[in-house]
Amino acid sequence: MDRKLNIADKLDFSEIDLTEPDKVIEDILGQLNEETQGIVTGEISAYNGPVMSYTTIVGSIGNVIGSLTQEKHVDIQDDLGKRGVEIKKFECSLYTAAYTKYRYRMFFMQ
Repeated sequence: MDRKLNIADKLDFSEIDLTEPDKVIEDILGQLNEETQGIVTGEISAYNGPVMSYTTIVGSIGNVIGSLTQEKHVDIQDDLGKRGVEIKKFECSLYTAAYTKYRYRMFFMQ
């Protein structure tokens, strides 16, 4: 790719831009598709899972008996953000038409 993507205007901080971040990334992914002549395509979509890794501890008795299981729900969003603010999560992936079943997850965004 010899040409640079036109993202300089998207990163102008001289004015407050209220465009939602997923829309900015969607526009950049559209440019990526154009610049690669459709070889590489990207998608940003709503995501409902956790965006950070975490570990839960299962009691050893439950492992031995097998019938006793304890599920612990870990909501990583409990301590993030302000109350009353809507939290949106997205995942961004790249793919190509040549391999329709393969997608490369680039990042999560919250």
